[in-house]
Amino acid sequence: MIKNILITILFLLLTQFTQLSAKEQRKITLYGKVDPRLYVNALSTFRSMDPNDIRKNYQECTKANWNTGHRGRTLGFETAPITPDTDGNYKIEIPIDYEVNNPCGYEYVDTEITIRRDKKDTLYSKITVLSNKNRASNIYRGYETGQAGLGKRIKGISTTKNHYQISSGSKIECYTRYFIYEKRTSTNFICEPVVASDINGVDNLKSDSINVDIIINNQSIFYDTTDVNFVRGVSTPDNFRDYKEPLNFFEKIIHYLKNQIKG
Repeated sequence: MIKNILITILFLLLTQFTQLSAKEQRKITLYGKVDPRLYVNALSTFRSMDPNDIRKNYQECTKANWNTGHRGRTLGFETAPITPDTDGNYKIEIPIDYEVNNPCGYEYVDTEITIRRDKKDTLYSKITVLSNKNRASNIYRGYETGQAGLGKRIKGISTTKNHYQISSGSKIECYTRYFIYEKRTSTNFICEPVVASDINGVDNLKSDSINVDIIINNQSIFYDTTDVNFVRGVSTPDNFRDYKEPLNFFEKIIHYLKNQIKG
């Protein structure tokens, strides 16, 4: 009798331990330096099961496509701000698994770091640090109405492994391109990954720690087309251009009048 009770208790304990282990969520820990002049967030994206495989919660776990008349997957998101401490260090945890209560069967898509010069800035960069694919869908220069993807000149944004994962010890370097025209100026904000290793991938997604510094480098440049010595394609070294709020209506009028007087 006592033996049977002990066996039952042992079985219950093992079952509970198995359940707790099954619920343990995989996560990526990102840590490193971040320049306080940058406004940075990490975003993990998840997508629901294929609509053909969903039997319950169909309306909640799919979305209508009004162009085709069919329903598709929905997306879920987890965000985490990357904020430096007084020494310029940061550390965040990013989930690979969604949440334990997951009726839509959300699966992991990727984790991207979004970088701006200010929360209000319409210019941004996105760098993929982890993906369920073997290639990163990075953007080096994004703006309000479009984006420009990283070209082949950027190394380390793909892998022969099953999943892309930026190598620990990598950096994300940001800089600006400032243009001076006859009656206006414009700025590009650009961030690019500088990978620490040729191996930027893993065969299985699992909990891991990755060191990634997010910094401003000395590559900032400007082009002054009003300079009589200006040569197309030739740039001049420049300081990093911090974000400035755009002029309001009245400021634009004053700026226009000043240019007219100077002209």
